[in-house]
Amino acid sequence: MTQGPDSKAQWILHTPYREPDRHWALDDHGRALDHTQSGRRPSSTQLPVPNPKGEIGDWKKPDASIEPHGTINEIRKHVGAWRDATWPGVHSRVLSLLEHWSRDDAIMRPFWCQVEAVETLIWLFDAGQSHAPDAHAQIRKRLEQANEDWNESIPRVASKMATGTGKTLLMAMIALWWTVRHPGAQ
Repeated sequence: MTQGPDSKAQWILHTPYREPDRHWALDDHGRALDHTQSGRRPSSTQLPVPNPKGEIGDWKKPDASIEPHGTINEIRKHVGAWRDATWPGVHSRVLSLLEHWSRDDAIMRPFWCQVEAVETLIWLFDAGQSHAPDAHAQIRKRLEQANEDWNESIPRVASKMATGTGKTLLMAMIALWWTVRHPGAQ
């Protein structure tokens, strides 16, 4: 192997319980180089994987600013700032859930991507309006326009996760949040 790490063990950069803080640098053809870049890889359309025959082909570096990735990357930034501020603007029961899910010693500790997915929904539906009102309003407007354009105005929001990342547990976390988010609501 001329590019990338020498052994498979070196490919693993971080634990599934923490936000990624680095990622493999890619060459102009999407192949992993032998060094990493700091920070999380931005959301983008193309995945850094070779085509089935290992040919280079016409792969181009993705543009993370195009939609919907520009909005996804913007939401990640706002949710991260909200998390760093210890989740202001949520009911105390929701705050207890977020604190529990983020504990290092939780019995059934969720993966970081699961916590981030539910944090994103909480930010979009409950906390974003008070945490970052202007940004939240612009993002919600874009989501409403997308629903009008693509979903016959049926409001939909999705969390996309890879195979094996625990979507079933995420659904349980979402159901629990939705149940406790407004005490007394039926």
